[in-house]
Amino acid sequence: MRESFEEYKKTIETLTINFKYLYDGDVKSSSNKSYSGSISHKNTSPSFVINCINQIYDESIQSMIDKSIPMSIGLKTEPLIGKQPSWPSNVADNIFYYIDKLKTNTFKPLYVFCSDNGRKLFGITKEINKNKPFPAHFYDIEKYHSRSYDLYLSPTLINDKEDDIEIYVTDKSIQSLVYSIQNMDYKISKDGESYKHTMSYDFYDCDFTCYKLIIKDVSKWRAEKINEILNEN
Repeated sequence: MRESFEEYKKTIETLTINFKYLYDGDVKSSSNKSYSGSISHKNTSPSFVINCINQIYDESIQSMIDKSIPMSIGLKTEPLIGKQPSWPSNVADNIFYYIDKLKTNTFKPLYVFCSDNGRKLFGITKEINKNKPFPAHFYDIEKYHSRSYDLYLSPTLINDKEDDIEIYVTDKSIQSLVYSIQNMDYKISKDGESYKHTMSYDFYDCDFTCYKLIIKDVSKWRAEKINEILNEN
C-alpha cells in the first residue's frame, strides 16, 4: 500500500530543505493557487507532487524576474573570423567583480541565477547531474564558498542571447516552501477512465531584493547609451 500524501509530505520536506532559495523565504503575503493533472490511478503520485513543486519553482523565478532591478554592463567580446564573437576566458573575473560590487550594508549576494548562455560566462561547461529526485535546475551548479553565494541554472525561464546575457542576483530566499508544503491540500476525484489529481497550495510573496545584471558587448552597450541620450534630447 502506498503512503498517503500526509506521510509523503515528510519526504518532500526533507528533500526541499536543500533548496534554501525556495524553502525559507520571509513571507509578506500569499495567494491561493492549484495544480492539476490526469493520472491513471487514485494513489498519491510522487511525480505529480514534484511537478507541482516545479510549478511553484517556475512561478517563483518568474516573480523574481518581474521584480528585478536592471543594471546594464558592457564587457568586450573577442571577434572570431566567420563566427559569433565570444566572451574571453577571463570574463568570469569581471562577472564576479560586478556581483561583488552589489554588496552594501543592506544587500549581500546570496543566490545567483543564469541561463545556459550565462553559465558560460562563469566558465562552467560540465554536464548537470540529472539523476536526482527533482529536475536538475533545482540544484546549484557551483558553490562559491569564498564569495558566499551559489550559482543556479534556470534554462527555460531566463530568456537571453549569447551577446546579451541576464544574470539575476538575490539577497534572500525567493519562496517559502516550508509553509507551502505544510498547507498543501491533495485531492483525487474520478475523471472518466482516469483520476483527476489536484493540489491546492499557498504561493508566497517574499521579502527579497533582486538585481538583473544585463551583460552586453561593450560596443553594443555604448551604442544603446548614445541612443538613450539622443532620444532624451
